[in-house]
Amino acid sequence: MTADSAPPSSRSSSKQPAAEVDVNDGACFFRISIASLRTGVPLGFRVFAKVGGERIIFVRTGQVFTRNHCLTLSGSGQNDVHIPLVDRPAYCKYLESNIVDILTQDFADPVEQLQQYYGVGEVVTRELISDPGDPTARTLASEWVGHSSELLVGGSDRESSVMAGMVKVMEVAPDLYQHSMHVCLYGLALAQELAVYGSTDLTDFGLGLLLHDIGLLGMADITSKGDGLSPVDREIIEGHPRVGYDRVQSLNWIGGIGRDVILHHHERLDGQGYPNRIAPRDLSIGARIAAVVNTFDSRTTTRPYRDAEPSMAVLKYMIDDGRAAFDPRVLATFVRMLSN
Repeated sequence: MTADSAPPSSRSSSKQPAAEVDVNDGACFFRISIASLRTGVPLGFRVFAKVGGERIIFVRTGQVFTRNHCLTLSGSGQNDVHIPLVDRPAYCKYLESNIVDILTQDFADPVEQLQQYYGVGEVVTRELISDPGDPTARTLASEWVGHSSELLVGGSDRESSVMAGMVKVMEVAPDLYQHSMHVCLYGLALAQELAVYGSTDLTDFGLGLLLHDIGLLGMADITSKGDGLSPVDREIIEGHPRVGYDRVQSLNWIGGIGRDVILHHHERLDGQGYPNRIAPRDLSIGARIAAVVNTFDSRTTTRPYRDAEPSMAVLKYMIDDGRAAFDPRVLATFVRMLSN
């Protein structure tokens, strides 16, 4: 039974064939935004929707994903669907073939367009961080970074709308992948405003931002402690930029700008950052941008150990208490962008 003719909320899950229902929450599936599916294209994988805590098949392999599918899902309050893990390679191949068309659709509302980029970005970032050596992940990430940077360019009115929408869309509780994507979007916007990179360097910068915290993989038991870190815990955490830098050494498609961001995104302008406590004169513009946007997103999104802080309160802290840490021109430009 498929969901082409009736919304998930209107059908009893008890009538679904057992083979089409999975009640093992999170065991065999991964979640994607419906924004990452292109209408009018046959899918090479199965799509499931959730009904009463269970997953039921919504689109079968080989079926076309239609506008009616989107309306059915949105009508039942669902912005996400689920794909079996065994179908993940087919989904990534589909995304690789269709990502340009998905990202270049016309939207009258900048916030709606940003939601589209966000939905695709969640998947792209997860694939890249999970296996940065995968050529498909590299292609997807490069396309997403390039189109995201184009989205953030425009007249002042549009730019203000996009930046306001960015804060709205990204007010969620993040995991490592979402945080990495947030930092990338903020960083690309700030780099564009500062006019510090050409298109090729901007893409390398964006890839570095996506991978800036790759050194934290496997450290969730420590990072969830918040301020309750032991001296040993803190030493491990402060080593994550070096771990991340070492992990990308074999990737010839990450250039010097991207590697620098991974290694130096926690360095400070007063020389008290980590892992190297480098002097301000040696701190690149990419690292200075990364330090600002990383701090902002870390404090404005919910963590396992604390609630998110209001955006304006975080900016005030960065201006008042954190002024020694950040490049004043970079910080002032970021504040202006978010305050418009």
